[in-house]
Amino acid sequence: MFSERLIKIIADLGTHNGVIAGYAKLDRSSISRLRSGSRWVAPDSDPVKKMVHGIVGYAEAEKKKEKLLQIIGSDADLSGEELENAVIAWLYEGEDAPVKEEAKSRNIKKRRETGAKYGSRLDRVMKLVGLCNIYVCEKAAVDPGAMSRYRSGQRFPKYGNRISKDITAVILERIIADGWKGSIAELLDFPEDILDEEYFYRWLCDYDEKYTESSKDVEKLLSAFDSYTQNKIPLLPDISEFVPASAYKTKKKIYKGHKGLQEAVIRFLANAIKNNSPELLLYSDKGMEWMMDKKFAPKWAALMYACIMSGTKIRIIHNIERDLSEMNDAIISWLPLYISGMIEPYYSKRTGGERFSHTLFIDPKCGCIEACHVRGTEADGVYEYRTAAADLSRYKKHFEHMLRECDMLIRFIPGADDGYGEAGTKIYSIPFSNIHSLRIGNDHVSLVRTKDPIGSVVFTHPLMCRAFRVYVASVTPL
Repeated sequence: MFSERLIKIIADLGTHNGVIAGYAKLDRSSISRLRSGSRWVAPDSDPVKKMVHGIVGYAEAEKKKEKLLQIIGSDADLSGEELENAVIAWLYEGEDAPVKEEAKSRNIKKRRETGAKYGSRLDRVMKLVGLCNIYVCEKAAVDPGAMSRYRSGQRFPKYGNRISKDITAVILERIIADGWKGSIAELLDFPEDILDEEYFYRWLCDYDEKYTESSKDVEKLLSAFDSYTQNKIPLLPDISEFVPASAYKTKKKIYKGHKGLQEAVIRFLANAIKNNSPELLLYSDKGMEWMMDKKFAPKWAALMYACIMSGTKIRIIHNIERDLSEMNDAIISWLPLYISGMIEPYYSKRTGGERFSHTLFIDPKCGCIEACHVRGTEADGVYEYRTAAADLSRYKKHFEHMLRECDMLIRFIPGADDGYGEAGTKIYSIPFSNIHSLRIGNDHVSLVRTKDPIGSVVFTHPLMCRAFRVYVASVTPL
């Protein structure tokens, strides 16, 4: 119940994890863990209080307090701490804390399973390399008795503490020095040239929550690709229902705030459809709340689909400097458009700045939306609509310059061949009915479908490749 309501409240407010994390002064991964519902968290815990403080802070700053009160079903005009307490009460309504004995029993079982897995992997690696307990104890300053219990699976060091990190560092140092890196890379199913301490540590200590969460994100993406069908037409509004006649005639140059940006985007895409524009070039590293607005999101989707149906090709540079969960949700929501082949999605290999955000939507034939803001001021910012040929030409050159530092985020390749060949590629069978195999290479991951549309979805982004390797390591038997 808590997890479902948290997902609902964030979605209904038209925002996402990153925005709430900013207001809450929490890491995005903390919000992701709370949303996943992987473990019960007390309503008076610090993470929950901070998160709810962030939700209320966002609602008040974005003038969405009435919407928040509506979501939690409150008729009173609450604010501040009273509103935060009401939100917590709504999130936990009807949810009881786990019975102490049941929770204790589950915890004991989980610890035994975790200890057994850690001990089995530790013992396996040490035997392969020929390391004894005494050597590791001396180098890592570990008590010999504790080391014996770790190796037998009776106990395991806490993830992230000095002991677990030092044991990993000592073993990996010996692996590299004695030339065992290739064998260990094969054991872990990771390319030898990128096997480092982080990969090795995550494999050895896979009881880490982030490890588990990334595997869940991969499973969610696999499920979306497995269940995708070309015959499933999304229920979207007819664009004639919401595009005003003025959108095709206006000479307006300045649009203010998120509502203004939405108005400008409707004009921008509607004119692209009307004029059969050959291509659109889209880039924005601002927050997504303007686009995820509950009323606007269907309009955005309907216009994008209409562009594709009219033959417009879209090149978009995604801002994916966010946690894997948000990136994963974005990929799933865009998946039908990616598979259509009419959208070319890219990501920049350069890191973005934290001071300013930029928006650049270009139709080289008709118009352009351009904006630059100090981060955090976009909701009240100014978005300029330009139609002069010189401006469109200049901004197209700027976009093409950015593309030089980009790689494809996701590529759909029709047919049974993913185009990468078998050299250096590991092939895995996975429990999904329409996905024939998961293929992991040195610099890519591909999912091969056996049902229409037959083809492969290929990822090259390092974050996605790493997540799939972690997923394979987590499901591969010891």
